[in-house]
Amino acid sequence: MGLFDNAGCIKRLALISDDYPNKRSVLLLAEKILASVNTGLQQPESAMLLADLIGNVYLPFVLKELKAYNDIFKYHLKNKLNDVRLRDFRTVHGQRQLRGITGVNHTSLLRIKSFLSGTFKHAKRQGFLDGVNPIQDVSVPGRPVKFRGPVYSIDELHSLFWALEDIEPSKTIVALAAFTGLRISELQPLRWSDYNPATGTLHVQRSIWRTHIQATKLRRAKASFRSCRRCSGL
Repeated sequence: MGLFDNAGCIKRLALISDDYPNKRSVLLLAEKILASVNTGLQQPESAMLLADLIGNVYLPFVLKELKAYNDIFKYHLKNKLNDVRLRDFRTVHGQRQLRGITGVNHTSLLRIKSFLSGTFKHAKRQGFLDGVNPIQDVSVPGRPVKFRGPVYSIDELHSLFWALEDIEPSKTIVALAAFTGLRISELQPLRWSDYNPATGTLHVQRSIWRTHIQATKLRRAKASFRSCRRCSGL
């Protein structure tokens, strides 16, 4: 014996037995399941698929500011969440999702966790869910690996500048990387308008992730550099 849930699927209540011989005998079971909906504690939207929530509700909300989220959903989550309903998603599901993602580093997994957490926060703000965010206690597998790049001496840098003597903008890019310590993600979206020749100051305001350019998130990542004597003498 069963009833139809919010998604139009039959939910089995009990097998026919001496305890449940007819429809009337399972009414209490049905009332218990429907109580959360009938009292307004559970919204009909909680029956939607989690993939539909992300694709149709959350992504349009965040893509105005964070276009990179589209790639996270497309490449790492979309095909794995097709059968999971919003109301059924638990912390254990989030943990399995992260552990099942391979080929990405610890930082990327942190971004994916943040994306999922933001999805459920948005669902709660919209009234689709109540209770604790299921991503809250999910741990990210692995550990961060601190990048240790090569350190070039001033003589090695001068050799590079000599080899690039008449090649622009390559020479300027190498000089910026050498004397400012900017990340690749900060070097790529630089514009000539970021440099003020009157004050000799370079303003770092953007970063790039994949192909998406966005404002630098952290206040300390936004910086200004004054041109040094070594750079000006190149």
